[in-house]
Amino acid sequence: MACLKIVIPPFTHVLMPPLGPAALVAYLRNKYADVEVLDLNVSLLKMLPKSVRNSRDYAQIADHAARLCDKIFRRWAENPDADIEQLNALIDQILSGNPHIVGFSYYFTNFLLFPLASRVKEEDPELKIVVGGPTATFSYREILEGSFGVDFVVLGEGEIPLSQLYRVLVEDGDIRSVDGIAYRDGDGKIIAKDVTLIDDLNSLPIPDFEGFSLKDYFLMRVSRGRSTFLPLETSRGCVFNCAYCQERILWRTYREKRPERVVEELEHVKKKYGAKGVWFWDSLLNARPGRLERICDAIRSSGVNVEWGGSISIANVSINTVGKLYDAGCRFLQIGMESASTEVLRSMRKPVDVEKAALLIKKLSDAGIWVHIFFMVGFPTERWEDFEESLNFLIGNADYIDSISVSPFSPAENTPIVLNPQTFNISDLRRLVIRTKKGNIPCGFSFSSPHVDEVEVERRLQVMVELAEELGILIGEFHPLFYMAGQEYEGSSLSK
Repeated sequence: MACLKIVIPPFTHVLMPPLGPAALVAYLRNKYADVEVLDLNVSLLKMLPKSVRNSRDYAQIADHAARLCDKIFRRWAENPDADIEQLNALIDQILSGNPHIVGFSYYFTNFLLFPLASRVKEEDPELKIVVGGPTATFSYREILEGSFGVDFVVLGEGEIPLSQLYRVLVEDGDIRSVDGIAYRDGDGKIIAKDVTLIDDLNSLPIPDFEGFSLKDYFLMRVSRGRSTFLPLETSRGCVFNCAYCQERILWRTYREKRPERVVEELEHVKKKYGAKGVWFWDSLLNARPGRLERICDAIRSSGVNVEWGGSISIANVSINTVGKLYDAGCRFLQIGMESASTEVLRSMRKPVDVEKAALLIKKLSDAGIWVHIFFMVGFPTERWEDFEESLNFLIGNADYIDSISVSPFSPAENTPIVLNPQTFNISDLRRLVIRTKKGNIPCGFSFSSPHVDEVEVERRLQVMVELAEELGILIGEFHPLFYMAGQEYEGSSLSK
């Protein structure tokens, strides 16, 4: 029996196991033995038609899974007491083993958290329910104000507060001694304690993927069990403060692991899980100048044979060391350009040199590294001519760009844009919520500016997508992983 069960509600993705819960499990198992993990994204897959769940088309799988989640959520939102077969099956898995504490991970798209938490609480009122994750941190008040059955919300990094909370709940201690959580006190008042941070990331145990059904994740399944792909991190936080981004707010301060520790983790997942590839989930692998090069030197010196990729900043990469990346196992890099307009980038507070970006992309491609670019369309200050600069950049560098993600601008909680909308030409900023009979669930903001509104944002998104298709550039943030996995993806050759 697990006293604490960490649950990942659907739907996020099923490419590989999630990093956050694996890091939490490792930290907690290092102190307490009775911790279990349950990824309901994998459970949900087994509810899909066999032809879908066995497909090699990940987009098809994700679309069916998301639509099933939406169907379940809508039925529950309309009638919280509705008898929903799939929801009942997921709840049975959560309650299996009679846990004392259930911790849910909340990350933007997994709204099934709310019917799951409320139903679990109804089934066992004595069970303590904890919610954590990036979205929980920014919406803790609404979560606690609703009747969702949630007792505590972990704010920011979860290791220290969840460990303290576990001890207090098991030993019947004083909840006021726990840092980094939000909860209701005896008078119903919401109390939010200061976020706690781990100063030395090197002191953390290596993420623990025991308990995850690795064979059921997409990248492992399509390789027929021959290869394992796992997420790791070399740092937390970001040194930049882009106007639209929550990373700096969530992590508070930038911290990094030593290159030798990065190598240790690569060697560990290679030996223990047979990892072929690793996706580093850092905000930026090169937040500090020279850091990525030092990691590459350490990997090459160790001789560890694991392919990897992650996100980098154009500002802190040295063009002359690109060749070193491939030799160290780097097979893909994601670059958050967002725009090729200098004016828009300045408004975003994003340190991107467009000319350097073009040179870097070519160098990376020539070195055999998959290049993925993130674009954001419809930023409030983006004029049509600014948008055209991004289109022209795409055209001019199409031979060196393998895939892109195109995201519509959406204001995020607590960012400079939301706190000072007038500075960014936003004339109408409205908070959006999903209304249920159990409470309201925040789901972002709507906005308009003299240059764009939601309709215009969608139009620009479609224009860029159609252009990328004409240029033969793949669309979707997971294509670099498919490339690293060496898969043919729906008829598109991913060979460099």
